[in-house]
Amino acid sequence: KLFDFAAGKVRMKGGTASLAFAVTSARAGTINDSAAMDWSLGSAAASNVTLATTMVDFIAKQDKTLDGAVDAYTTAQAADFAAAATFDGTSTPVDLYLNVSFPTGTDIDADGTLAVNGTITLLYELWGDNA
Repeated sequence: KLFDFAAGKVRMKGGTASLAFAVTSARAGTINDSAAMDWSLGSAAASNVTLATTMVDFIAKQDKTLDGAVDAYTTAQAADFAAAATFDGTSTPVDLYLNVSFPTGTDIDADGTLAVNGTITLLYELWGDNA
């Protein structure tokens, strides 16, 4: 979870993300060399290896391949906001999650550590809770 918006309706106008990833745990026993992964920004935390629906409603799923066997960051990958939308956070404030998935189960042998570096810029209006 990256952020809690204030209570109320949130109108997302646009945005971008530019993120780089690095495996900082031992590669041989955790996240394999050159593993295929997906990432997105959504209003719900990832609950499946297939990132969809509210897991991708801020920035759509992006395909990424981790660099070789080194622990250096991958080349940053840029993505644009999915589409202008209004989120109803009047009863429960809207959340922002960075979601990561490894859709090929053979790319992970055990729990590993994935570091993320980059920027996320979102342009939004807070419309209030109308209460």
